[in-house]
Amino acid sequence: MLSQTLLRTLRVSAPRSRALSTVNIFNNISQLPFPRLADIDSSPDLVVPQNDTLVQILTQNKVAISFDRLTTLGREFVAAHSDSSDSQVQLEAWRGRVMSEFGNNINDMCTVSRLLGKYSPDKAMAFALLKVAAECGDHDAAFNYGIQLSRGKIMIPGHNSIKAGIVIIKTLSKLGHPMSQVTIAEIMFTSKDLNERTRGIEMMKKAADDTPVACFKLGEVYRKTNVVPRDI
Repeated sequence: MLSQTLLRTLRVSAPRSRALSTVNIFNNISQLPFPRLADIDSSPDLVVPQNDTLVQILTQNKVAISFDRLTTLGREFVAAHSDSSDSQVQLEAWRGRVMSEFGNNINDMCTVSRLLGKYSPDKAMAFALLKVAAECGDHDAAFNYGIQLSRGKIMIPGHNSIKAGIVIIKTLSKLGHPMSQVTIAEIMFTSKDLNERTRGIEMMKKAADDTPVACFKLGEVYRKTNVVPRDI
């Protein structure tokens, strides 16, 4: 869970334009630099490991990219970091290769990102794929990218990763993304301000229309009468 000290930053106001906010969030993500390698000496086999499960899933054509093509993307991703002064330019070109290799299949891109996140010693490419998926307009990918940033799991050059992640989650909550609303509502529940806690429960109610996670957490809130007064 995000720190209570971030509560003020996370406060939500109604967006002036849902469409404008939608465009802005994905523009903001695309303007963030690509994640850095966990170690400057990371090799391609650390970002795309020869893991049996990963190889099996990809070779059985369960996703839009083969293991060989994915390892090629891994080599290109690592090579782009070899010249720090030009790495972001090269990674922008790498983004285009990703879109081409996946045939614009965002679901498969997210699937491979999750697999690399699970099996790769260096998860930078897993996060980079998630970033590309988020830039393409996938709200869940944007949320997951924002969460990883806010937890300090992703390091991006020249930016405060935690604050960047908070901005993403905050904007998604305004757009009605259920898990973003759940995340922010939970922060609001920790506030000493009764009005803030009340706004949090209203947000959780909105999320409960779309995700059972929010329903469960809403029940927990009502069970803990010290969090917010019962409205039933």
